[in-house]
Amino acid sequence: MKDLDSRMPPALKAVFAGSEDILGMHEVHDVPDTLKEHAIDLSSINAVIWSHAHIDHVGDPSVFPPTTELVVGPGLKASCLPGYPTNPDAFVLDSAFDGRSVREVDFANSTMTIGGFRAVDFFDDGAFWLLEAPGHTGHHICGLCRTTEDSWIFLGSDACHNVAQLRPRQFRPLPDSVPASLLGSFYGLAPGMHEDLAAAEETVGKLKAFDGREDVIVVIAHDATLLEVLDFFPLDLNSWRLRAWSAEARWLFLKEFDRIAAV
Repeated sequence: MKDLDSRMPPALKAVFAGSEDILGMHEVHDVPDTLKEHAIDLSSINAVIWSHAHIDHVGDPSVFPPTTELVVGPGLKASCLPGYPTNPDAFVLDSAFDGRSVREVDFANSTMTIGGFRAVDFFDDGAFWLLEAPGHTGHHICGLCRTTEDSWIFLGSDACHNVAQLRPRQFRPLPDSVPASLLGSFYGLAPGMHEDLAAAEETVGKLKAFDGREDVIVVIAHDATLLEVLDFFPLDLNSWRLRAWSAEARWLFLKEFDRIAAV
């Protein structure tokens, strides 16, 4: 996200004070810049979807025209609005919402569930589903995107922060080549990272089942190992299954445990 310091509300600066290096937050080219670099007019973007309203996920919706809708999870308006500066204690900015439609996804009226998640068909064509996935925040949502007739990408956002929280499990047993002693390094969800730990654990339990499928690749926001494997915009991910990216990436996170052990 660009202009991180100037766009961070004062209340959030107080939370992050002295922990910038630990959190690893830094400025990068953001989505609007990337779109412009590839000659995509921001006015052609109909909607921006927030998985949740944390600063490393919200970007800067204010640079999109008012015709771009902001789509958020249920309860976000009650927990986050008004933003800063109207509310001096807010963690999001008023500018993200000003002058545009802000739509909360209504899962309460959904009659569809996918893998235990209440789901809403975003385009009404079965190509992309928004999933109710609370825990990390009360309004946290995930996405399930069809890539081919028989393959999907699960966009897990911050349902968990490391795939070691998904595997090894019954769906993904540890390879025989990996020392069993590493099992002690695997960990569960950290209470301080989630507003509702019990709800987060329920969400991750459902996510583990998706992670065990051969027709789904799970992408969580902070899984840096995928940087070594996946193609990135303007290329697409539709051929992930044909190119066996899921299998290639599955155990790359173990390198981190090797690094920790060597310290």
